Amino acid sequence: MKELHIGKSAYKIVNISSGRFGSDINGHSHGSQSYEIHYCFAGKGELITDNTSYVLGKNSLYITGPNIWHRQVIDKGDPLDEICLYIQKISTGTDILSATFNATHFWIGQANHTIRGLFSELNDIAYQNSLYAKEKQLHISELIITELSFLYSSELIMSDTDTPDDKKFVIIENAFIFDYMNITLPELSQRLGLSVRQTQRILKQYYGVTFREKQINSRLEAAFLGLKSGKNVSEVAFEVGYSDAPSLIRAFKKRYGKTPSQISDL
Repeated sequence: MKELHIGKSAYKIVNISSGRFGSDINGHSHGSQSYEIHYCFAGKGELITDNTSYVLGKNSLYITGPNIWHRQVIDKGDPLDEICLYIQKISTGTDILSATFNATHFWIGQANHTIRGLFSELNDIAYQNSLYAKEKQLHISELIITELSFLYSSELIMSDTDTPDDKKFVIIENAFIFDYMNITLPELSQRLGLSVRQTQRILKQYYGVTFREKQINSRLEAAFLGLKSGKNVSEVAFEVGYSDAPSLIRAFKKRYGKTPSQISDL
C-alpha cells in the first residue's frame, strides 16, 4: 500500500477493522512505532491501561501508541461497535505536525463532529480493495490523524521508540489475543514468513519476552477476564489450558501478585 503522510513523516496503514465486537480483547501492547486509533460508533465497554480504567461509549476516541499495555472489556448487553485504524511509522520528519502525532503515547476523549464524519467515511470503504478505495483510505486517514494532532496536541504524552514497517506486529498480536491456546512457535514463524530463530528474536527485541512467556501472559490475561466475569477457578483453568486449579493459582499469583480470590483488588 502507498504511504500516508502527516507533516514530513510517512506511515503505512497496516490494518483497518470495524464491526460490533462480541468478546473482550485481551490485554496487550503494540510493537515499537505502532499506533492504533479506536473510534466507537455505539455500545458500551471499558478500556483498561496499566494505570487506570476508562468508560467507553458512543463517540469515544482513543489512541494507543508504542508499547502501551491495554485491555478492552465489552458490555455483554450492549457490545461496542467500533472501527480501528492501525498504522506504523516508516520514516520520521522533524516538523511540528509530525512531532505532535509521533509524540502520542496515549490519549482518550470524545470525537468531535469532523472526526466522527471522517470515521464514518472510512468505515464505508474499510473492506473495499479497489484502487479508488485504497487511495481514499489513505486520504481519510491523513485527515483523521491531522485533525487529532491539531485538536488534542496539548494533551499528548511523549514517547520515543522505533519499529519495522510491515504487518508482522498485527500477525503476532492477533495470534496471542485470539489464538493463544493453539499457536505454536513454528506456526507463528510460518505466518510471519520467518525462521523460528528470527521470530524468537523479534519477540525478544520488540516485546521483551520469549514465545513461551508471551503465550503464558495471554493465557493468564484470558483467565483474568474469565474470573472477572464470575467463573470459578477450576472452570477457567480448563478453558485457558491449565491442568488443574492449583496450577492456575500459582501462575496467576506470579503474574499479578495476587490469587484469583483477590481479583476484586485488581
